Amino acid sequence: MGEHETAQAIADRAAEWVARIDRARVDPQTQAELDAWLAGDDRRRGAFFRASAAWSMLDRASVLRPSDRKGACDGAKSKGRVSRRRFLFGVSAIAASAVAVIGGHQLWQRRVERIETAIGEIRRVPLKDGSLAAVNTRTKLAIIMRPEIRRIALDQGEAWFQVAKDPSRPFVVEAGEVRFHQFTY
Repeated sequence: MGEHETAQAIADRAAEWVARIDRARVDPQTQAELDAWLAGDDRRRGAFFRASAAWSMLDRASVLRPSDRKGACDGAKSKGRVSRRRFLFGVSAIAASAVAVIGGHQLWQRRVERIETAIGEIRRVPLKDGSLAAVNTRTKLAIIMRPEIRRIALDQGEAWFQVAKDPSRPFVVEAGEVRFHQFTY
């Protein structure tokens, strides 16, 4: 595919590789296939590392019980892993999520989109502005996209965001009394 491959296609394929590597032992043939895919386009390496980092972040975040979260910020150790099957379910939900968020531009800007994940469900949700939300298990969030601001209200759970650059609209995430502003230039 090379130069004609879209960034989204590369990111999707990178996520598939991360899931494939996580669910099974990597044999020499699989490693050769991965190496060949990575060598085909420089953008693939970056996408693969981003997907690996996102998986790692979700893996660490998902093992924390609510009572452990404060300690985790202080460096407390946790154990456990997100089920590979649940991750694969989340990856397959990407396509369904993408279809669910497609709508008219004006309707999208005025509408509040709600995303909710069940226990064990993990989603990678592309946002209308080009950002990406990795939504962990048992999470509830509201997304409001307006011409002047992009606002995410995290009501419960955990999410990680890869923010698209848009100097005219700050990306704001609110979780309880905490408010994080991301100005991208």
